[in-house]
Amino acid sequence: MSTQELIFLNYLSKVFENLDDAIVLCELRDGVVEPVMVNRGFYEITGYTKDDNLSKIGEVLSSQPSNKAFLERTYEMLGAKEVQQDTTKAIVPNGTIELRVKAIPVLTSLGEVTHVVFIARDITADLAKDQQIAKLEAKLNKN
Repeated sequence: MSTQELIFLNYLSKVFENLDDAIVLCELRDGVVEPVMVNRGFYEITGYTKDDNLSKIGEVLSSQPSNKAFLERTYEMLGAKEVQQDTTKAIVPNGTIELRVKAIPVLTSLGEVTHVVFIARDITADLAKDQQIAKLEAKLNKN
């Protein structure tokens, strides 16, 4: 690996660790998506801690009804080798949150999916603001 490539990887690792969005790097093992690495944003958004086992976190998140449909679409995306973006609810230690999630498949040079990167943004507060605005607009329109 060249010096330039190492410098670039160092930059990427700093971006990964310092983003406020949650980033989850997953490996595809025997057809199952297994979390292998998360960033600081993941812990802040969800309330999980570094002491929590990543495989346990994966089991909890994948068992939630709203996430099952999302994961089904993710597996379809993996078969099609396409990026997927969607919203989903998650029940985490911090409570129930709405997430906008992008799932990005990572391909080998042979076109095989080996990993998936999930980037999630907590949009709970944004949705609450949108609902407030809609209520105020409805009140204004009545008058």
